[in-house]
Amino acid sequence: MRRPVFHLTPPAGWMNDPNGLVWHAGRWHAFYQHNPGGPGWADMHWGHASSLDLCHWDHHPVALAPDPALGMVFSGSAAQAEGRLAALFTHCVLQQHQVQSLAWSDDGGLTWRPEPGNPVLVEPDLPDFRDPKIAWHPPTGAWVMAVAAGQSIRLYRSPDLRQWTFASAFADGSDLPGAWECPDLFALPAPDGSRWWVMLVSVDQGGPSGGSGTWYRLGQFDGFTFDPLGPARWLSHGPDHYAGVTFSDAPGGRRVLLAWLRNWREARDLPHAGWRGAMTAPAELSLVPGEGGLRLRQTPVAELQALRGVGGAGDRFEPGGPFELHLTVGGPFRVEIGVVGGAVTLTGDGQTLRLDRSSAVPARHAATMAVPVEAPCAAGDLVVLVDHGSVEVFDAGGAHLAASLWRDLAGLVTVQGATARWWALG
Repeated sequence: MRRPVFHLTPPAGWMNDPNGLVWHAGRWHAFYQHNPGGPGWADMHWGHASSLDLCHWDHHPVALAPDPALGMVFSGSAAQAEGRLAALFTHCVLQQHQVQSLAWSDDGGLTWRPEPGNPVLVEPDLPDFRDPKIAWHPPTGAWVMAVAAGQSIRLYRSPDLRQWTFASAFADGSDLPGAWECPDLFALPAPDGSRWWVMLVSVDQGGPSGGSGTWYRLGQFDGFTFDPLGPARWLSHGPDHYAGVTFSDAPGGRRVLLAWLRNWREARDLPHAGWRGAMTAPAELSLVPGEGGLRLRQTPVAELQALRGVGGAGDRFEPGGPFELHLTVGGPFRVEIGVVGGAVTLTGDGQTLRLDRSSAVPARHAATMAVPVEAPCAAGDLVVLVDHGSVEVFDAGGAHLAASLWRDLAGLVTVQGATARWWALG
């Protein structure tokens, strides 16, 4: 398989969850779960890449390595604090005891110094206790940390990132099996000017296409307690969208999300050439109205438009590689994307979007997936991003599909029942 053009991948070794996403000094920093020693999950470190534009990524040396006493480095977050960068992350000893540790960087994330008092938070009675996400809460003048604990999210407060006090626990989310992981908690404005808080949670099984997935709930947060005011909804209905979290400290209040473009059910089987794993295309989050309340919408970041090359309009084209496709839909439609040995098919009937990748994955993995499309968006615009190894579909009403492909792109793209505009990306 060819390496993706506009999706972040590791230079070598294994990649899974995005970690420590933060904007600092003009650069977007993406740390990630990383095994530098091989293309399989083991010996977790934090890999590190950064970008000026969310499109072109520079790779840096490993940021955090396992501690002889505290164990491997699991997921966590980063933010600007005390004039430098701070990272909160989980140390895991023998995949059993999990504690939260702190590290500091004075050189923009290239090197890190552990806090002398690590770990800064220990809960000995919680075997699953990981993936801290930190944020400053201005109304109450404190740092807030969300940590996954079994099938709940525990919230803590601190004046200085070193001393933490338990505030509350959120457990009213879903009946899905498996441990909750990789929480995020942030505010977004609604179209009417109101302000809502978003809780993101990932689960390693029970996802909408089988295996892992990411869901969210909207509510209110006072710095101590998250009060959910709407149902749990899937952030993506494709099989390959996990551990999605947002960048801290992004300019202009932007909420830009990256997720792991894989599913735990099949990630270890994916063909590799010395590297394995990828992130989703960076997406900007916003709230939009829908049936029964607000929805969280993903939109490809505007920076990706800088990658556009040749393009055109029409119902039959050969992009020659990765591409962006805009569809204006007024009824049933069908798109076929050529891959080696077949085609990936996207269809819609005004009620449901369906993606069939049976020609591009082994038979034992999820071949087809579907997502409901709400009435206001049954006719409208879709954005499809296709790279080597993946396809992502974005609907104006919040519907989203992300799926990995095990076959290289090849041949024609054909469109029926929709007006199409396309650009090669590279």
